[in-house]
Amino acid sequence: MAFCNRFHWQVLLMLIASLSVCEIGALAADGEPQPPETKRRETAMQKKPQQKSRAPVTLKKINANCADLPRGMTSFGATVVGDQMFVIGGKSGRAHSYATSYQNRDVLRLSLTDGKWESISDNLGLQGLAVVSHRGKVYRIGGLEARNSEDQEHDLHSTAEVLQFTPDDQSWKTMPRLPVGRSSFDACVEGDKIYVAGGWTMAGEADSVWAQDMLVLDLSQPNPKWQSITTPFRTRALAVRAHRGKIIVVGGITKDAGPTGEVHLFDPASQQWSTGPEVPTTGGMRAFGCSAVSLAKHFFISTYDGDILRLSDDWGNWQQVGKLETGRFFHQMLPVSQSRFALVGGSHMQHGSNQEIEVFEITDSTAKH
Repeated sequence: MAFCNRFHWQVLLMLIASLSVCEIGALAADGEPQPPETKRRETAMQKKPQQKSRAPVTLKKINANCADLPRGMTSFGATVVGDQMFVIGGKSGRAHSYATSYQNRDVLRLSLTDGKWESISDNLGLQGLAVVSHRGKVYRIGGLEARNSEDQEHDLHSTAEVLQFTPDDQSWKTMPRLPVGRSSFDACVEGDKIYVAGGWTMAGEADSVWAQDMLVLDLSQPNPKWQSITTPFRTRALAVRAHRGKIIVVGGITKDAGPTGEVHLFDPASQQWSTGPEVPTTGGMRAFGCSAVSLAKHFFISTYDGDILRLSDDWGNWQQVGKLETGRFFHQMLPVSQSRFALVGGSHMQHGSNQEIEVFEITDSTAKH
């Protein structure tokens, strides 16, 4: 079983501590390499985030009797269908090293009733992909394929492939491809539509091309086609979730200014973008490699510094509701019931891969007893 090299992470952390905030982005410790870029704008990185306010809910970590993730992984896709969690793709092995053998080919399924994992299918090894679900089907979207062996030079390619997986019979169906290959992005479902935002295109030795649009696929159509909507950001390694009828894009690393805590909101009804409150974080990683979950009326994010934050009801600020003993990035936050969510996978530069499935229960702290 492959794990992140802890010594490598510790050295990287010391390097980050010695760098300016703007130089941190050049390391991009997220499972995908960082290309040469133009000088980053310090003013964008020095923007003061909103202060954390008091939340009307509290979180309690519970023992959900879930087995650990079978292997330490980052940059995988995951979703929940009924009482089953599905994990597809992901990267193990040495940090900043990419090879076919480091990419997970198993489709892993966790039963939320007995807490056991099993491999139920084989698939193309990918990382930096997105996995969403709709009406009982699982959709695997894009991702990065390493075509080289461990002893060869990196040969990395973003794929445009989109597949539909049916859990009942474990069958695969080809869906409309993305207009171009894309990886290091995120996706969500709102209504009958899949939204894909952020990321970039890698094609071997060619320069990486940052995505400038959000893609939308309407699954209610008999012959759906991807539609493009221009975005006001050039960001990857971000979190994208639907919440209360809007698409929320959180954090990541920007093309010109390194790690960011910026929040962008898209209204499907008006087709307009707006900005939300910046994520209040400590340290230079900001909301790089964060994850998010929408659960009932609540919207939570988990950042590298260990904070679990809730977006206020008026969408005006962030409220701290929890603090992890060990922060994670390039992980997943997934709803596992109407009042519980799970943190799955990811890593930390000091502690390496995190295989524990941490489950938290939401309690309304304003309720009268």
